[in-house]
Amino acid sequence: MAVHRAYLRITDDRAQIDQLREQWDGPATPATFRMGIHRTDAEKAAIGHQLLDKKAELPRGHFGAWLKEQGVPRQFASEAMRLARSDASLV
Repeated sequence: MAVHRAYLRITDDRAQIDQLREQWDGPATPATFRMGIHRTDAEKAAIGHQLLDKKAELPRGHFGAWLKEQGVPRQFASEAMRLARSDASLV
């Protein structure tokens, strides 16, 4: 039974979301990263803004490792940050 509960904890998306919310030092938004769902460009841009803030906080060369720890694919992060930058240039 304990093994089953541990398995559910590891595979449950809500556990990943809670973990990200704790580590992202800010209020969670509806656009918090979750695997396997499609997002609008606005949602991706919101996540991109959070990622850019986090990237600025970390020492040079540590962002990629942080993404890997969080389970955020590098390609998704790059796209989200690109959308956030283009979103900021429109304002």
